[in-house]
Amino acid sequence: MKFRGQISQGLVQPLSILPEGTYKIGDEVTELLGIRKWEVEERVTSSGTIIGEFPDGIPKTDELRVQSYPELIDEFKKINGYYISTKMDGTSVTMYRKDDHFGVCGRNFEYADDGKCAMWKYAHENGIPDRIKENNLSDLAIQGEFCGAGIQKNRLKLKKPEWYVFTMIDLKTHRRLSLAKMKELCGILNLKMVPVEEERDLFEYDSIEELLERAKGKYTSGMNKEGIVIRPLEPVYSRIVEGPLSMKALNNDYLLKK
Repeated sequence: MKFRGQISQGLVQPLSILPEGTYKIGDEVTELLGIRKWEVEERVTSSGTIIGEFPDGIPKTDELRVQSYPELIDEFKKINGYYISTKMDGTSVTMYRKDDHFGVCGRNFEYADDGKCAMWKYAHENGIPDRIKENNLSDLAIQGEFCGAGIQKNRLKLKKPEWYVFTMIDLKTHRRLSLAKMKELCGILNLKMVPVEEERDLFEYDSIEELLERAKGKYTSGMNKEGIVIRPLEPVYSRIVEGPLSMKALNNDYLLKK
């Protein structure tokens, strides 16, 4: 929502709403205030039969917003090489092969290959399990955005589902693969990647405002894109994220329309 021409990023409250005690800047008070995160439910038509929780050892897909963690900009200033990709508007799907098991997962659960799951159907139609096995790519998790009719509002205006890869993880080392390696494997497996909009050596964005402006734009469908994701060319550990360095900037035009 907009207030006085500015997009609201939250609610400012006085310290008096906190229980009595001594506090300092940076203290985590989410639980003290009883705050919970609310997200729009993401659904896939005919998502299928759940057979278990999301697998251990594979991180769920999530990105910190630069508006909430502006100090991430300083971390990006210290690295050699970054890229910006388009944030596709769909639902997160993970496909993985561990030992001889191939699995397909939504954001929170793993699904059965019983002919009812649209994500499994896509995997079979595109030969993904077979190609991974033929190329001896065991211990690999591939994560991407599943987009199409019945998913969110299909802002890409796709006639049939598509899966856009944004992360690959070596399940032996539990490390993300580099952008170059991800491109290589997507070529071998005939997978589509999220569009890479920019690759540079030095991170030259200095403020949230610059990144919010950079996040604006439209999909090829003409609809407002969701935003952008920024990552190092080679995975780097982040003290702030407590994991691989990464952040997103959402398109304010998209948020207002949504």
